This record gives sequence, C-alpha cells and structure tokens, in this order.
Amino acid sequence: MRGIVSLLSLRSGRSGKSALAVARELFRLVPEVRLTTFLMIGIGIAAGLAETVGITLLVAALFSLANPDGTVTVLSSLQILSGFDETASSRGLVVTILLVALSSKIILTLVNGVWNARVSHAISESIRNQLYDQLLDISLQDVSRHDRGELITILATESYEVAGAHTAIVRTGINVSTIVLFGGVLLATSWQIALIAIFAGVLHSLAMSLFANSYHRLGRATSIVLEQLTRISWSSLQAFKAVRAFGVEEVNRQTFRELSRQAARSLAKSEIYNQITGAISEAMVFAVLFAIVLAPALLDVPFASVVGATVLLFRMQPHIREFNRNLLLLIKADVPLERIRSVITRDDKDYVTGGDYRIETVRFGIEFRGVGFHYRGAERPCLSNINFSIPVGSRTAIIGRSGSGKTTLVNLLLGLERPTSGKILVDGVDLSTLRRADWVRLVSIAGQDVELIEGTISENIRFHRSFDEKDIRAAANLAGADRYINFLPDGYDEWAGDEAIRLSGGQRQRLSVARGLVGLPEILVLDEATSGLDEETEEEVLRAVIERFRDRTIVLITHRRSTLRFMDNFIEINDPTRASSVNPEPATW
Repeated sequence: MRGIVSLLSLRSGRSGKSALAVARELFRLVPEVRLTTFLMIGIGIAAGLAETVGITLLVAALFSLANPDGTVTVLSSLQILSGFDETASSRGLVVTILLVALSSKIILTLVNGVWNARVSHAISESIRNQLYDQLLDISLQDVSRHDRGELITILATESYEVAGAHTAIVRTGINVSTIVLFGGVLLATSWQIALIAIFAGVLHSLAMSLFANSYHRLGRATSIVLEQLTRISWSSLQAFKAVRAFGVEEVNRQTFRELSRQAARSLAKSEIYNQITGAISEAMVFAVLFAIVLAPALLDVPFASVVGATVLLFRMQPHIREFNRNLLLLIKADVPLERIRSVITRDDKDYVTGGDYRIETVRFGIEFRGVGFHYRGAERPCLSNINFSIPVGSRTAIIGRSGSGKTTLVNLLLGLERPTSGKILVDGVDLSTLRRADWVRLVSIAGQDVELIEGTISENIRFHRSFDEKDIRAAANLAGADRYINFLPDGYDEWAGDEAIRLSGGQRQRLSVARGLVGLPEILVLDEATSGLDEETEEEVLRAVIERFRDRTIVLITHRRSTLRFMDNFIEINDPTRASSVNPEPATW
C-alpha cells in the first residue's frame, strides 16, 4: 500500500504535479463530475471484490475437491470451505456462488465502461464549451495573447486528452482498490508471501519514479510539436496563394516533415515508455512468483497457499500494468490541463459581455469622455484623454495616420475592448452597462480586416444572422458586389473558399461592406472599408451608402482626406495621446 501511495505522489520534476494533484486540477475544471467519479470507482471496487471472491472460492473448491477427506484448505488462516465434501448440493452451492461472483464482475465492469464513456465525452464537451465561451467573452487583447494554432490544438485535441485523464483517474482508483483487495487476501493466505510482494512493490515504485520526470517532459514536447504542426498546416492553407507565389513550398514541406517526424518520435517514445513500465511490472510479478516457488522449502508455507498466491498475483498483474499506464497518463495530462486552465481562468482577463441596461434605439448620440486605452505590457497608452461626440444621424469621419489608434477607437465603440480610463456614453448611458445583444443590433461594421469565412457568398454576407435573401441581395447591390456575384457560376451560392480566397481583394472588400450594410443598422462603422478600391469606385460606393443611410449614423475611419467631403464633421487623431475635432466639446443630453 505504501508503494501505491508513493507512486500516486510521484512528481514530474520541479514544475510538474503529482498524479493526485493532476486529479485535483481536473476536478477544479469540471467539479460536477467529482461525485460521479467516486461512484464509478465504487462500482469498480465492487467488481474487484466480486472477482476476488470468485477466484478465492474457485481455488479453495479445487483443492477441497482434490482432498476427499475434507482436511486440506486453500487458506490456512481463513479456513474457507473447511470440511467441504463432494455431495451434489455442496458442488451446486459452490458453482452458484462462483457464477454469481464472476457474473457480477463482468456486469459491473460493463456498466462502468459504458458510464465512463458517457462521462468522458461529457467532460470533453464541458471543457470545449468553457473554452469557447471564454474566447467569445474576453477582450480582443486577451484573445491575441494566444496563438491561433495553440487555441485550435487546445479545442480540438487537448480537451479530449483531459477526458482521457478522467478515465485514467477512474481506472487508477479501481486498480488501486483491486490491488489492495487482492493484497488483503494474499496477506490472509500467507503473510510471508505478502511481505515479499510489498518489498517488490517498493522496488517497483522506485523504478517508476525514474520515468515520471521524463514522461512529463515528453508530454510537454509532444504538445508543443503538435501545436506547431497545427500552426503550419493552418498558415499554409490560409496563405496558400502566397506560399505558391513566393516559391516557399519546399521550405514549408521540409518544416512540416521535420515537425511530423518529431511528433512521430515523441508519440513513439511515449508508447515505448508504456511498454518498458509494463515490462517492469511483469518482471516484478515474475520475481515474486519465483520467490513463491521457493517459499514452501524456505518459509514453511503450505503448498495450497502457494497456489492460491500464484493465482492472485497473476490476476493482480493486469491491474498493476494498467495502473502504471494510467499513472503516466495522469502525469502527462499535467501539460494540457495547465494550458486549458491558462485560457479558462478568469482572474487575468478583461470581459466585454455587456450589462443589463436595455436600449431600443439611439436618440441623441455617442460621446467619448476622457477615454484612454493602454495595452497590457505596452510602454505608453494607445489613447489618452479622448473627448468627442458623434451626434445621431450624422456622418462623422475619424482620420489619422497608421498607428494613431483609429482601429482601437473602433474596437472600443463596438464594445470589443473596454477603456482603461474614461467612459463611452450612449445617450448618456455608459456603453459597458448596455445589453450587448441590443448594442450589436444597432451598430454594424465593415472593416479593413476582411474576416470572411469558408462558405458561400450568401453565407459570408449573412454571417450566421437571420437575414433573408432579399436583405442579402439589397446589401450586395448597395456595396456594388452584385456586379461580380451575378457573373459567378452559382451566383450567391458560389463557394468562396477559406476566407473567400477565391475572390480578389476588391471583391472580398465589397463582400465585407455588404455584410456591414445588411439589415440597415442604425449606426454604420466603415473602418477603411473601401481602402482597397480605386478612388472612383470608392466614391461611387460611398455615395450610394450615404444616400441609403441618410437618416442614420455613419462613422468613417479613413486615412484619405478626399473622403472628408462626404462627411458632416471629422475627428483627427494626430498622435496616440491626443485627438482633436471640429466639435471638441462633449454634447450634453
């Protein structure tokens, strides 16, 4: 027993956790499965007890049957089936008990396996949902702290590894309990043999400790290389045209093959460790069996007890082997658990989920009052003490050179980030207190960062929203996108490819503008939305949009002063710490 506790407490290096600590970490992530886990372990213990009883009675019955006078028993200390005879009723009773015990073991194991499968998938689902909810709720700044390949790996792969860790926890609990049960029977059979087994268990624990740190390092290395594989696969597909255009296919190919080779080596090494630890377990069992063979001559142990101990050790061996494998899996699970927790934890992140204040429409306008924003880790603020107002129904331009903070202003206006100082007021109400669902219904954006999706033209304009085909076609017509859509083989059902890669830059930008226009939002933000178009086309699109949105609010983010003639007023950002406008005084409502 001491050897088992020692094994469970093995630490995988200075930064690693013991198997018990990894289990506690999992329960913190998914606390609702704590009770279920203990119930499953309890069922596993019941199955192990049934197996123990069945094996004990089977061996005892065999020896009693072999001794007609009923004086020989398997367990000298327990005297099980003492005086057993060969009558039909006695044989029937023993057979019935054996069948009940072994059938119970099979049924309980099946129930546990089915239950574990459902719980494991529920755990991976819960963690995936937590991760995805977190990504949708935190600020852009916090999302950008994680590499896209890392996030995809965590969502697609490591959530399943954590579910596997739960299976390892359940099986480890069952393995430990079964080994203890068998060990108790072994102790009752022969305390001398039990001492030999305990000594072998301590040696086994010491041998296993040699693998703990290496296995943790292997788990971290495997996680990193799989993340890198995901990253290069994603970037190659995302930038396929650039890869071919700049002739870097061979570089990407060699990089991918090297990472693939490293992944294969890491996974193979992991399996080799499993095989080595399994071999150590078998060697330990055979060493004990060899000692048992010598036990009758050296320790005065009855032959019946030797046979009983041999059977018990053979049945313990699969549990010991599985225990080793599960222990290493738990140590290895420290890495994905740590990465998942770094994303899920809420203490070090900003949230932009909005408040409870309901808003149906904007009656007066929007005011930036003393707004500042400072990216974490940056030496200076991106924005400082920004003051201006955007009257409802106006056409307002925000101009400034690249890097002056224009896009940050847009992110703040959309509620994707929150000011680190000052307030953004909508009709005098702090934007952070508005219901986010109400605000995003009122405001829409067509941005320079054309974040199109893999799908059809229609799906890109609709973007998971409930607009009908009439709204989609009207927005495309207003953005001038219908001029090329109508010539596509499948029209609005044309597959645009990943991030609409099959379209040209100008076509993609028009598609982005159409997405922002659909549904005629009250407030339209054009963040360099026409910068990819030539001046003539840009003027044509802006005139059409302004005419259609003449009774609504338009905010134009631009670096082109030529577009200012379409605007009622403008706000010029001269540097990241100062903004000026033609109406610098905040409005009063």
